[in-house]
Amino acid sequence: VLWFVASRFFLFRTAKSDHAAGLRDAAPTIRKMMACYYFFAAFWKVNTSFLNPHYSCAPVFIAQLAAAFLPSAWLTPTLGWLVTTTAPTVTLAVEFATAVLLWQDASLELRRVGVLLALKLHFLIAITPRPNH
Repeated sequence: VLWFVASRFFLFRTAKSDHAAGLRDAAPTIRKMMACYYFFAAFWKVNTSFLNPHYSCAPVFIAQLAAAFLPSAWLTPTLGWLVTTTAPTVTLAVEFATAVLLWQDASLELRRVGVLLALKLHFLIAITPRPNH
C-alpha cells in the first residue's frame, strides 16, 4: 500500500515537472522502502527452520552454485561443510547489511555498497541452476 501511494504521489508530481526532479525527490523514499524490504526479508528468516543448515534452503542454493561454477578441484568436503553450514548466517548478514546500508543517509558510498550487495544477492539467486532457480 505504501509503495502504491508513494508511486502515485511521485508520478503525479513528475507529470507537472521534469522527470529527473521527480526521480531525485522519489529516490530517498524508494531507498527507505527497499531498506524496509531487505530488513523484513531477513527478519522473517530469523527462525529455527532457516537458521538450521539441515532444513534451510540457503545451503541448497549455495551448494548448487558451488557445484555449477567452482572448479572441481576446489570442491572438497571441508569447503562443502563450511559453505553449507554458514549459508543461512551469511544470507541473513547480507540482507540485514543491505537494509542498514540503504537506510543510512550519511554516506553515498555506503549506500552504493548496499545496492551492490543487493545486486550480488539477486544475481546469485538468478544464476542458481535447476531445479531451484
